[in-house]
Amino acid sequence: MAVYNGTAQILKMDGTQLAELTNVTMSMNQDVFETTSKESAGWKEIMPGLRDITYSAEGLADFVSANKDLADIFTAYNSRALVAIIWTDLVTGDKSVSQSAYITSCEVSAPMEDVTTYSIEFAGTGAPTFATIA
Repeated sequence: MAVYNGTAQILKMDGTQLAELTNVTMSMNQDVFETTSKESAGWKEIMPGLRDITYSAEGLADFVSANKDLADIFTAYNSRALVAIIWTDLVTGDKSVSQSAYITSCEVSAPMEDVTTYSIEFAGTGAPTFATIA
């Protein structure tokens, strides 16, 4: 059984890691539609419909990082640009997921006497690519 170190897991946008990450999440979603009929004996029946993957990340706010910082995120968001997402841990032999995506939300939180953080969400479009990291 392979065990992955969550600290190594990152999210890249257009080939560059998002800055100051503290958490990344990939969610695979499956819509279903109902196929229940009178022959279903009172049990709901369903079939699979559309699928999608969403990606989210959280990190410490940074506007001047060499990685993809908030200035880069705001530019991509403002232009409604399609971005290339890579979910990876950069470990040779492990798997990565790549997909085109749009930024669907970005939040910056600045509580009093605490660190400023950001969270961002991406919605994948089209089929993802699963690959072995070389």
